[in-house]
Amino acid sequence: MRIITSKFKKLADFCYELFGEAGLMLHKSKFSNKLYTQYQHLFLLVYKQFRKFTYKELLEDLSDNFTLRAYLGLNKLPEYTTLIKFAK
Repeated sequence: MRIITSKFKKLADFCYELFGEAGLMLHKSKFSNKLYTQYQHLFLLVYKQFRKFTYKELLEDLSDNFTLRAYLGLNKLPEYTTLIKFAK
């Protein structure tokens, strides 16, 4: 599990660098509820594709993976509809 976690931490760091180079804002709008950053949404979508999960499987996996959630700064998990809306 240690190797898998470090591989996803590297993926998270890579997404963060890409996010910074693109110059994207942390939140989509100044009126958003600011529970999750766009970076967190982006990483979750990349992680979903990387692991070939559905949205529900992704959230089930993250609910068990406390180290990755702590690394990303996710205190609570988003609903799967939140990720679907971000993907559009």
